[in-house]
Parts: sequence; C-alpha cells; structure tokens
Amino acid sequence: MFSISDKKIYLLGKNRDAAIAYFKLKGKFEILGFIDNEAKEESTFCGTKCYTLRKMKNLGGVIAIVYGKKSITICNWLKEHGYELFNEYIPWFMFEYDCIDFYSVLSVTPPDKMDFVLERMRKGRKAVLIHGNCQTSPMKLYLKKNSRFSSEFIIYDIPPIHAVNKNKEMVFQSEYLYKDVNLFITHVISEKNKFGYHLSTDYLQKHLPEKCRIVKVINLWFEGYFPQHGEKVDSEVVCHIPGAFCWQDINLERMGERKENIEEILSVVKNDDYYPAEFLQKNFETALKNLRERENVVDIGISEYLADICKKEVLFYSVNHPKNIVIKEIIRRVLRYIGLYNETEIIEFKHELLLDQEECLKIACEAVYPSVFKFLGIKGSGYTFNYPGVLQNRDYMTFEEYVKDYMAFNFSYEYEE
Repeated sequence: MFSISDKKIYLLGKNRDAAIAYFKLKGKFEILGFIDNEAKEESTFCGTKCYTLRKMKNLGGVIAIVYGKKSITICNWLKEHGYELFNEYIPWFMFEYDCIDFYSVLSVTPPDKMDFVLERMRKGRKAVLIHGNCQTSPMKLYLKKNSRFSSEFIIYDIPPIHAVNKNKEMVFQSEYLYKDVNLFITHVISEKNKFGYHLSTDYLQKHLPEKCRIVKVINLWFEGYFPQHGEKVDSEVVCHIPGAFCWQDINLERMGERKENIEEILSVVKNDDYYPAEFLQKNFETALKNLRERENVVDIGISEYLADICKKEVLFYSVNHPKNIVIKEIIRRVLRYIGLYNETEIIEFKHELLLDQEECLKIACEAVYPSVFKFLGIKGSGYTFNYPGVLQNRDYMTFEEYVKDYMAFNFSYEYEE
C-alpha cells in the first residue's frame, strides 16, 4: 500500500469500488467523506457525507483517493485543473497494488514526477518486466503469489503483445519503462512479429540497462491434443461476432465445403476410432519434438515435464493456451533459475489450489475429439470447453454441440438442439 502520512482521507467516487474501499479503510484512516464528481448537491453515501466536486477546492491538505473505472479520466481532469498528484489526490492503483500498472501510472503522472512515483511505488524492490503473449497472464499470477519473489521484486505490468492498442503503445515508447528494470522475463518475440518491431524481444532488450538480467522462457505451442487444428480465424471476426471459433477444424472445414449432411458428419467425427492410435502417437511425438527444438533458444524449457504427464490428462485448452498447472511449472523453473530457490526446495504459492483453478487461458478453446480421449484412456470424455459467446451462449458443450455450432456458424447449417 502506498504510504499516506495523514490519517485523514476523502474517497473520490460514489460507486461500488469506493464503497468497498470505505469499509476496508475505515479502520486505518479517518474517512472525512466521499466526493462525487457527478453530484449536483451534497448527500450521503455509506452513511457518510458525500460532497460535490467543489469540495476539492478546500481539502486542507488532506488526500483524496480516486476510485472507479473512470479514475484515469478523473485524475487527468484534476491535473488539468491545477490539482497536484500526491499532495491533493492519488488514484487507487497507486494506493493499493500487487504490481505496478504501468499504463495507468504513465497516463496520470507528469513526466517530471515519473522517477519519484515509480521509486516510491517499488518500495525498495527490484522492477521486473514480463513480456510476451497471453501466457504471461498466468505467469504474473503465480509470481505475485510467491512470497520470496514478491518480497524482492515487483512487476511493471504491461499488456501482452496481442492486447496492445494504439493508446497502450506509448508504454513501450516510454524511457521510464526500462531504466530501472532489474529482471526481464520474455518469450522470444520475433523482430518480424505481426504486431510490430517495437513489441519484439530485440527492441525491448536494446532499451534495458546493462545490469538487467534476461530470462528467455518457452512460448508454449502443443498440437498433441488437437490433430484437427487448422488456420487461425481472422481476429476481427473473432472479436466482433459472437460464436466465432478462434481456430479452424480441418475436418469440419473439409466436410462443410462438401456440404455433407450433419448427421453423417457427426457419425464420422464422433467415432472413437476416427483418429487411429498410431496416428495420435506420432502426433504427440511430433508435438514434443517441435517443442524441444524451440527450446534450443530459451533458458526455461518444459518438454521433458510434458513428455512425462501429457498423456495422463488434457493439459491445454488450445494449441497455445496451456492450463495453469503447466504455467506453474514454468514459473517454478524461473524461480530456481534466478536463484530464489535451490533444486531441492519446495516452491509454494499463496492460495495455490485456488490459483490452479482460476484458469486464465480458458477463454478460447479447441475441441478434443472422442478418439483422442480414447487414446489417452480418459473417461468422461463427452464434454469439451469453449469460450462464452458460442451460438447458444454455453460455458460448456458436448462434442456434438461443438460440431453443430461450428457448422452453423461457419457453413450456415440449420441448427437443431
């Protein structure tokens, strides 16, 4: 928590977040009231006086903490109207945090105060950048919940490269992002990646200080469970049309182009011998071989771990979306690699069982065919995950429902429940 010397505060915002903050902070601070930036007259909120924005003119040296989704907009309004960050107001993401939301901090902080703000927020800890794709989300989750790591390091939180829009590109152009970084954990993002050179590993490395330690981590891609995996669907379609499937199913694509009857399609792909065991064995071997080859250019690999357990359960939601327990193993290896643990020590995480179940990457899934479940020897294989937004708005679907949804969306087959 960002230290505030005065024990008297106001909460700026009349919303759910501010209400939660009131009950959480009233034992630590004397809360003088709420300030509602949209109110026309004074009222009460949570049994406490709620003032209009005019109150900001006369806080008497007391800090106002800005809560709510519009906190960046409100902070910038306050800055433009002559109010001083830290002297008169502070946004919640500088007050309560387990990592430093770099985009938000950069958005509200005057350039001449960035060094001061970041140093104060680090509280003597070393800055860490974690750079890569969607797999960085669970990586950060586990690192923040490891006590040795969080006592020595704090993460400068940046978006994964696929989520960088034009507004957030400014993060990667800021000198303040790099100058104090002590540890850089990265997937090897190519200079020719489709999002731009400025988001590549090479670009970021060139801006890091010499003292910074670099750890290259395997970017997981595993096709073993998904022999039907095809081309990625256009991202604009996936983002804007509910029901879009992120990856093509080469079997259903072929059958749809031939306009085969849906019952005939189902009878073929639901057969638990559709993919022969010999084919699937080779598919797993090829997936592991490809993974080992990609590990030649990284510091942290995982292929031998997957080779031991990949046939005991389904460990991926899609070719590039592993389950949390796989990411957790990568993080354990990172923690040993940077010297926080030796090879014999047990590495634990706060709320570990719940973290394992949070499943950050269960947002875009590929179907697991019945024949693959049979090959793995896994019972209860009638269901496959898919992300919310499929045609019938399911969180879970049977394999048959998956096939029907896919054909309805991609080939305009008539849908029947």
